[in-house]
Amino acid sequence: MVAPLATPPIAEGNRGIAARYPGDVASNGPDVVFVESFEGSVDEICSHWNRSPQAIMSKSDEVPPGSGGKHSLLLTRVAGGTQGYMDGAIFTAG
Repeated sequence: MVAPLATPPIAEGNRGIAARYPGDVASNGPDVVFVESFEGSVDEICSHWNRSPQAIMSKSDEVPPGSGGKHSLLLTRVAGGTQGYMDGAIFTAG
């Protein structure tokens, strides 16, 4: 097993766009291009997209400290793929 690496500091320090929206709260400012919340059901999240790998999506209660949300979106990698999806990932709000 490989130990996870520490999360690096925000490149812009306390001056960048992420610093202006801690925990992604009120992230509808003029410089914000994209926001997705993972607080709804997987069906609700998928409804925002014209293609989504719903077959490999699930919700998790694990979120990073300081996250503005209470859930993460987990995309599970399945050996050989699932319905054409080969890779997995985890996405968190904040």
